[in-house]
Amino acid sequence: MAKTSSSKDAKAYDNYTNYRFAYDNGHDEWVQRARICFDFWRSRQWLESDRALMAAANRPALTFNVIFSLIRTMKGIQKALRNDVRFMPQADADMQDAAVRDAIWLDVSNGNQLLFKEGQVWEKGLITGRAYYKTVMEFDENTRGQIKITVPRSQDVVLDPYVDQYDAKDWPRVFHVPWVTLHDIEHLFGKAAADELGINPTPSWYDYDDVFMGAALGRLPYYTYGDDTNPKMRRAYRLLTQEYKQMTWRDVFVDLNTGETKPIPTDWPRERVQKVLDSVPGLGTDKKRVQTIKVLTTCENTVLRDEESQCNVFSLTPFFPAFVDGVSRGIIEDLIDPQMLLNKMTSQELSIINTTANSGWITESGNLVGITRAELEKIGAKPGFVLTVKDIEKTQKITANQVPQGHEKLSLKADQMLRSIAGVSNQARGFAREDVASEAIMANQAATDVNFADALDNLHYTKQNLAHTCQAYWTCYYDETRVILMNRGSNYRPDVQSVTLNQPTPEGHVLNDITMGKFTTTLIPAPTRSTLSDGDMKNLVMLKKDLGVKIPDDVLIEAFPLSNKLALIQRLKGDSSDHQDAQRQAELQQQQLAAQTEQAKAAKERSAAELNAARAEKFRHEANIDPDAAYERVENRRIDVEERDSQRRFVFDQQKLRLQRETAMQHTATELTKLDHEAREGAKDRVVDIHKTHMQAQKRLEAPRKKPAAKPTTKGKKQ
Repeated sequence: MAKTSSSKDAKAYDNYTNYRFAYDNGHDEWVQRARICFDFWRSRQWLESDRALMAAANRPALTFNVIFSLIRTMKGIQKALRNDVRFMPQADADMQDAAVRDAIWLDVSNGNQLLFKEGQVWEKGLITGRAYYKTVMEFDENTRGQIKITVPRSQDVVLDPYVDQYDAKDWPRVFHVPWVTLHDIEHLFGKAAADELGINPTPSWYDYDDVFMGAALGRLPYYTYGDDTNPKMRRAYRLLTQEYKQMTWRDVFVDLNTGETKPIPTDWPRERVQKVLDSVPGLGTDKKRVQTIKVLTTCENTVLRDEESQCNVFSLTPFFPAFVDGVSRGIIEDLIDPQMLLNKMTSQELSIINTTANSGWITESGNLVGITRAELEKIGAKPGFVLTVKDIEKTQKITANQVPQGHEKLSLKADQMLRSIAGVSNQARGFAREDVASEAIMANQAATDVNFADALDNLHYTKQNLAHTCQAYWTCYYDETRVILMNRGSNYRPDVQSVTLNQPTPEGHVLNDITMGKFTTTLIPAPTRSTLSDGDMKNLVMLKKDLGVKIPDDVLIEAFPLSNKLALIQRLKGDSSDHQDAQRQAELQQQQLAAQTEQAKAAKERSAAELNAARAEKFRHEANIDPDAAYERVENRRIDVEERDSQRRFVFDQQKLRLQRETAMQHTATELTKLDHEAREGAKDRVVDIHKTHMQAQKRLEAPRKKPAAKPTTKGKKQ
């Protein structure tokens, strides 16, 4: 290979040379192993040469793909033990800031269907031993950019031979080398770049494998571009993207209290940097030699991108089920030999049975009557076949080979070895025998979870690393005011709230500033609803009934796998709201009654005061004025006061009776509603009890009846 003179061509040549070095020193070996594992997963478990030999010998080549069943069970275990990420403040932040990061993470996860892609990564990792997330900023649907997470082909990610750590932040470099078309080049880098590549031939320093693969893919119509005047130039293009570390001088923020530093994005203007310094006390700037991520993208001899990463993180996040000192392993690698043994033993057993049914005949030439030798070979094993020969002593049926002793146990041993090596028992797959105790089944299922602890820990660690990568992207690109929506409830009880990011205030501050603060992550359990076991539901019922934990009815119903749970929850909410309205109305009436009682007491006290004043005036008049006239006026006034007081008491008694009657009616209605609800619940319980009684009676009827023991007889002497 001879280097070209152009500096751009030299970068493209160096990039391709580094890629081929990494490919030839470890990646090609892993690709071969991954191809075999993938073939066993998709039921291509026989070599074509072996299958041809078996067909030529008229022997079956059976495939019982237990590996696929085991991988499917492992996916179910992953869904049952799924975790999610939550952010925790570490420096210059509080729990409110962490809640904002949680909202952004949920928005990114839902927008990228991360639950489904996590299952893809888990399955790819189990099969091939390597799987990856790729995080990029996409501007197709949003001019301000949005985070996009994809799951690339594991074969297109080439690791540096010196990688010996699980976390990508400790890698020196990584390559992403997919095959693309000129349409993809135009979409990513513009039409000029696509036109330039379309008219240039393949470089002379390209490896033969890449030249051959590009030409083979180019024969597909998918790779047609433009007028396509020269079909010989049509080919696929290897897009080489290398992300590697380098040291460079950068302006950094410095926390004057803790001494921590953080690089300032290169595209930030001075005004923005000064605004951050003014808003954050104890923050300064400095120039420092820091480690950054450089991104170099080339295609053949053309440089398409050569710049520093704004986010300063690798875009690829790896998942390895097992990883030690740069060596990754999946699950299928150790299952290949037992799977081959199972296929060969079952095929051999069927071959022996076939030869038993048609082992062949021995006879002399010309001894057959009315049938040829070819016809005898074809129909000689049919039931009811009658053979006519001239000499019966010269004709006999060949004795078939017997199945060797212990041969039939080898297939059972192969099946047991498959499940033992994989760590998946029949109980974990839901195929436990009926006579096994439930406690033993639960203990066996718990042991299955332990068998996958390492792989699941790596998957959860990968998810935390992915969250940190996404945080680096939104810290770098989400620098303007945005509004995101998030559902803090569930699918059956949604609670949609809006969160405003980087919201400026009149005082000059910024609320929910996602560019500030330092955070770490933690994990919380987040299994899917479909994996909630009967034991979990029984535990919820036990907490409510036996331990008295006040679990709301709608939460309990939501945990059960019911098809009409939404309607039940809505109806339950309606009944509960009616009951609460009745309760509030009764409380209001009680308050009104108490207020009127206080008013009546005050009126009574005023009447008594007026009566006492009238009596005092009576005695005063009797002493100074005509006793008879004064007495008459005082008595009339006293009578008037007593009449008014009697009227007030009568009105108060009437109102009190009316309120008591209404309260009693409301209380009766509430009790009737409560009794109706309890009756419905009791009816459901009775139906369940009747069903259980019916099932128990049916089992007793179906059970084999024991023959009564015969009574012993005693032979005595005849009297």
